[in-house]
Amino acid sequence: HVIDDDAAYALVQEYQTRPVAGVQLEAHRRYVDVQYIVRGVEAIYWAPLDGLTVTVPHDDSKDVALFAASANMIPVPIRVGQCAILFPEDAHAPCCTWGEPAEVLKVVVKVAVAN
Repeated sequence: HVIDDDAAYALVQEYQTRPVAGVQLEAHRRYVDVQYIVRGVEAIYWAPLDGLTVTVPHDDSKDVALFAASANMIPVPIRVGQCAILFPEDAHAPCCTWGEPAEVLKVVVKVAVAN
């Protein structure tokens, strides 16, 4: 959903959370993510980019790079009405189970980083 051309747009996502085992962290260069939970609960695992192992280099067309999971990942639970704001220096693995698997409805607003 376009909010302001390429400066801001929203993605509506519906899914079941997944176990953290085997996840990769992701990071974006051009956009800040504002991830807002409409229904359900999930954990977003967070880690600073410094020291992570790149598994897939940054793809400019998709604005994403992937990194191996790290022992330093911190789980951040988010529930209905809460959001997480993730900046380009924040590696993250969203959509993870917190407690029991859950059906989640989430809106991710992508906001362009000022140059």
